[in-house]
Amino acid sequence: MWSCDQRKKIEILLDSMKKLSDCILIIVGDGNDMYYYKKYATDKKLDNVIFVGRVIENVDCYYQVADIFIMPCQGGLALNQAMIHQKPIICGKADGSEYDLVINGYNGFRDENLTPDKIVTYVEEIKKIGIEKMGKNSLSILFEKEILFEKFVERFVKGIININILGE
Repeated sequence: MWSCDQRKKIEILLDSMKKLSDCILIIVGDGNDMYYYKKYATDKKLDNVIFVGRVIENVDCYYQVADIFIMPCQGGLALNQAMIHQKPIICGKADGSEYDLVINGYNGFRDENLTPDKIVTYVEEIKKIGIEKMGKNSLSILFEKEILFEKFVERFVKGIININILGE
């Protein structure tokens, strides 16, 4: 559920769909590379991929119908939004918030070296653990505000210290 541009590595997600034939991938968003990804999906004969396009209002309905939220790379507040909707998460390297928001095996899986095969493995693992259970865990993480705020402050202070050390 993001804009379609190649920095977001959507091809990793598309390639996983060949092995996840019992799943449907819904991509919400547009962007400079949307046509590239549509052609990519067509060329790979991925019949289980739907490109919705840009959605400004009521994007929450797409989160509600999803079982799992997958973000191969970058995404801003999309992780938070998926977690509000109680979705398990699979994500690659994003903006850094994934380290606080995604706990491997608890509410999803975080992997800086995400590949199509790893996505398949993580989807199967989430199904075994329980989509609903992991989704509820996602929501519970968001409500542990003190812990998240404490981690934010800790990272901020470390960043300031590193800047001071490098500046000397």
